[in-house]
Amino acid sequence: MKRNLNILLSLFALASLILAACGGGQATEPAAPAVTEPPAPVATEPAATEPPAPTFSGIATITFTQEPDSLSPMYTSMWFSSITRQFWNQGLWTFDDTNGATPILAAEIPTAENGGVSADGKTLTVKLREDAKWSDGEPFTADDLVFTYNMILSEKNTVNSTYPYADYVASVEAADAHTAVITFNEPFAPWLTSIFVSDIMPKHVLQPVFDADGTLDNAEWNKAPTVGAGPFVFSEWESGSHLIFKANPNWFNPPKLEQIFIRFVPDDAAQEAAILAGDTDIGVFLSSDQIEKLEAGGDVKVPAVSSGYAETWFLNVNPDTAHPAMLDVNVRKAIALATDRFSIVNDLMLESVNPVPATVWVGTPHRRQAKDCPAKEIRWQVVKRL
Repeated sequence: MKRNLNILLSLFALASLILAACGGGQATEPAAPAVTEPPAPVATEPAATEPPAPTFSGIATITFTQEPDSLSPMYTSMWFSSITRQFWNQGLWTFDDTNGATPILAAEIPTAENGGVSADGKTLTVKLREDAKWSDGEPFTADDLVFTYNMILSEKNTVNSTYPYADYVASVEAADAHTAVITFNEPFAPWLTSIFVSDIMPKHVLQPVFDADGTLDNAEWNKAPTVGAGPFVFSEWESGSHLIFKANPNWFNPPKLEQIFIRFVPDDAAQEAAILAGDTDIGVFLSSDQIEKLEAGGDVKVPAVSSGYAETWFLNVNPDTAHPAMLDVNVRKAIALATDRFSIVNDLMLESVNPVPATVWVGTPHRRQAKDCPAKEIRWQVVKRL
């Protein structure tokens, strides 16, 4: 914060002495007072002006066919919960539409070149944005990462999962307020997609709860996370009806939208009806057989976007339960090569918008084609044109 400097000037005026002559009974003319020049104006630094408060407008309405069970990243793996965190609780980084890593709360993506990844691959040094704040205005610091790590691993919290922290992370430490050091037990390749992606929790809000209750299992924040790290902040959850997130003025890149309104609808048919009636702007997880009807009127666009769901065949290779033939790698290769995944995609889905994946390796960037999303990994996102 800049401060104005108040410069105090002390002006000392020397009074002229008027000497009266005593001789000859004649008084001398009083000496004229000394004329002093006014002090030169002192340049002062202009007053710092606060940036104008961000302005928001508009409401985006989204329909969910399922209601989240919790909003806390520690207590749920539900997809309909996790996708809300892009609004209110973002992580160190995310991925753009070309699968390129993009920093959010981190100042940069750690690499070997910038010193963020150690030569042995076991240590990450993460620089955090110095202007990042929680939605209540409190600074976002490396202590929040340490706290999150400790809470996920605490036996006093009945968390949904400790992956990957319990098995792969040896420690998380704060080198300073804006530098976190993450040490792995051994080189851990998928750190970019699994370490502090959207599970960071505010220490200043939840540490007092943990100290008082001995657990975060019953924390009000799990259902009403009024403090988060995202462009929007939780406002309201009416069970069976809706979720509301409002614009966060403390986000370093404030959104233009004023509010996100998520309406819970019972099924795909209700969501389809809401889209056609213009009662929702975005619908999620629709099936491909609805596309033709939705787009028929010309005012609805149905793009295919990457999803967290994958329909997959898993071959049993457990020596205790598998058929002996399945333990032969050549048999498994033969099954894979004999499977006509092209016909499966063409018969079950719209191949024109959902092409066959480039590879069979699910969840990898190479699975995605340059301009398309992978088959069997699609959620339909329906956007109502304005």
